[in-house]
Amino acid sequence: MSPERRAEILEILEQSRREFLDAVEAVPAEIAQRKPTPEAWSPLEIAEHVALTEMGMFRMLGAAEPDASATENREREAEIARRIVGRAKAVDAPDRVKPTGRFATLAEAVAQFDQARQTTIGFAGETEKNLFAMRAQHPFFDPINGYELLIVMAGHARRHAAQIAETVAIER
Repeated sequence: MSPERRAEILEILEQSRREFLDAVEAVPAEIAQRKPTPEAWSPLEIAEHVALTEMGMFRMLGAAEPDASATENREREAEIARRIVGRAKAVDAPDRVKPTGRFATLAEAVAQFDQARQTTIGFAGETEKNLFAMRAQHPFFDPINGYELLIVMAGHARRHAAQIAETVAIER
């Protein structure tokens, strides 16, 4: 991976980290566990989902197999980035990353996300692996290369930062 592409993905990951943390910081304590509708998730549940998903996708990245046929494709990367943040279509999360009350507080869930994201950023900044020549199995974008998976991780946090902001606006 070129230094430019590494710097690009690191900035994308850090920017989405900041967006998510800013969104959560704006959640008043009294609405952290409040659902805007019975079927919607509370900000705490959203944060739990984001933390679990970050950890799960990092494991997915670690399990990615070398694949010489996987290549860099900026058009696909842009399409993935666009689709992952789009909230017009609801996506049903896999059961393993649905919120179940694993964290007692929003702060606990956010700390878990931030720790996981720091691990992701560390890996992206230091890996010697060719992320473009790795193949991972993703439930919605399968197959996906390692760089594209990092784009999904960043976009996922951004998608849910927007969801949290919407939830806070509804509850105010």
